[in-house]
Amino acid sequence: MNYYEIVLLVHPDHSDQIEEIIERQKSNFSDNGTVHRAEDWGRTRLAFSISKKFKAHYIFFHVECDAEAIKNFRHGIQFNTAILRYYVEKTAYIIKDKSPLFRFPEDEDKPERQRQRVIPHAHEKFNYKNLRLLKESLMETGRIIPARTTGRTAQEQRKVSRAIKIARYLALLPYCDRHK
Repeated sequence: MNYYEIVLLVHPDHSDQIEEIIERQKSNFSDNGTVHRAEDWGRTRLAFSISKKFKAHYIFFHVECDAEAIKNFRHGIQFNTAILRYYVEKTAYIIKDKSPLFRFPEDEDKPERQRQRVIPHAHEKFNYKNLRLLKESLMETGRIIPARTTGRTAQEQRKVSRAIKIARYLALLPYCDRHK
């Protein structure tokens, strides 16, 4: 059994069916493993359009299952028109805390400065969910700042570059400055 992070981008017209989608995916994974975390990150403006849509609803899962369950998940998602994009990553650890992109339901009416914040752990420092760090690692044009400028080691720079590429795939960060 392996641990996997799964992020789903749901079509904005299907935002009212989010609970059904979460429960359906939980039941699919509970047959072959366990779901440690299922988070609804909310409906968010995309950094660039995907299939002519500018908003999407993000859902995050952390599951423990075998490779066959992930294969079945990918096959089932492939033909689902409600899913704009998905991302699956194998991890070596269990995620115990909420992710930095999680929105607390009780914070919806509060202004941005009064909302609760989630601080990532050390092993999640260079992660696609840590958008504050990733935005600081980009130039105004969207290029990644080189290691000679930031003073990072080569290993840290590779982790940051990979995290930025994943965040761009999930439309959390733009590819270039023309996406604004």
